[in-house]
Amino acid sequence: MRWSRYNRLFRSARLGQFVYNALSNTLLELDEAHYRVLERFRDHGDEPAVGADPDFFALLRDNKVIVAEGEEKRQLVVRQYQRQSLCFDTSRLNITICPTLQCNFRCPYCFEPNQQDGGIMSPATVARLLAFIRRHEDVRRLRIAWYGGEPTLAFHVVRDITEKIKTLALDFEGADFVTNGYLLDGEKIAQLEELEIKTLQVTLDGPQPVHDRRRVLAGGEPTFRRIWDNVTTLMESSWKGWLLVRINIDKHNLESFFELRDTLRERTGGKNVVVYPGRVDPGLARSRDHACSLDAGEWTDFRLDSRRRGAAESLYPTNHIDTVCVATKHHGS
Repeated sequence: MRWSRYNRLFRSARLGQFVYNALSNTLLELDEAHYRVLERFRDHGDEPAVGADPDFFALLRDNKVIVAEGEEKRQLVVRQYQRQSLCFDTSRLNITICPTLQCNFRCPYCFEPNQQDGGIMSPATVARLLAFIRRHEDVRRLRIAWYGGEPTLAFHVVRDITEKIKTLALDFEGADFVTNGYLLDGEKIAQLEELEIKTLQVTLDGPQPVHDRRRVLAGGEPTFRRIWDNVTTLMESSWKGWLLVRINIDKHNLESFFELRDTLRERTGGKNVVVYPGRVDPGLARSRDHACSLDAGEWTDFRLDSRRRGAAESLYPTNHIDTVCVATKHHGS
């Protein structure tokens, strides 16, 4: 048996001794004695000391901290095969649909150049979309992401496509909906369940004064109060999906994130709500002063600070086979 190349044995000044294995994505807490045993095995290959405690030995084997020769390579080959199988799975189709590229907002950090494009998906394009889906004869499951532009500007297209998809002989697993929230009124909210929208993302960039400096209508008018009222209506409705509240972060609104996050938690307690930060990418923002964007180090510091201040999100790494970007899937469009 040998020490896994994917191990990290370390001491935390505050929490004690640990070993982390990236292959199994396992973090094991150690007492001082077992830490020293692993330290000797790592540095000198002292296998008898590790094997002296059968339960400890089994724990290390199960979590790939100690491995047989060639075991890691075999594990990686299996995982590569599993991920490739997911990428080339033709039974599932994931589609991102932009019913319009038009947007009623003019956010200064937006990376999309088509906000003033007034075009809306035509019936002919809808027909071609349905024909595209039908051509994938082996597809059994379908999921949609509604995107834009601002998809609420073409909500009738969302409704029309969904109704047509639900007549097809496949399992419609529902949809995700990305919106600025300004036009998400009670009438639209009442249709979310019927349209099988499972998650809905809305962006608020801080409390009202902060948000209204950053996310304005095409004419420059503020948007916070309207979005806030719509979110309140959504939370009071019978919709059973998850609301994702994204707060776009740069140097101008770091502290505002925590204020708004805490307010949202208080107002929506017990509901299916996730509040999370999004870094304003200096490489994408077209009309933004790039000096206000967080660099990689500042973004890391912010995430750590957010965690210390009670973020619901976990910083523990994910290592799931199914975390494959839709863009790399054979049937991802």
